[in-house]
Amino acid sequence: MGSFLWWFVAGVLVGWLAEWLIDWFWWRQRASGRKSEAEVMVANLRGQVERLTPLEGQVATLQAQLNESVVERQALQAALQAAEESQRRLGDEAAEAATHKKALDECRATCAELLARLEARSEAEAP
Repeated sequence: MGSFLWWFVAGVLVGWLAEWLIDWFWWRQRASGRKSEAEVMVANLRGQVERLTPLEGQVATLQAQLNESVVERQALQAALQAAEESQRRLGDEAAEAATHKKALDECRATCAELLARLEARSEAEAP
């Protein structure tokens, strides 16, 4: 029985040594390879964050410029509407002025005709 126990302990030690060697040469190299891959990924991620940080400032600047442009566009649109309303009123006033000019021309023609009649009557009545 003692020899069986000795062989059992030796087998356990040899198995443990084999497992330790496999762990050392196989798994730790893979783990260190994965660790270096993770370090590369972290470095890439940090580089991307560093590149994005200034872009965040640019986005904020562009957003502010866009807001200013929207406000300016609204002001220009209001000015355009006011100008169109003024133009429409001027058109209405021009049409009214043309109507008044036509009436004035008719009055002048009537006055000229009456004046001509008056002068003709004055000449006819004159001795």
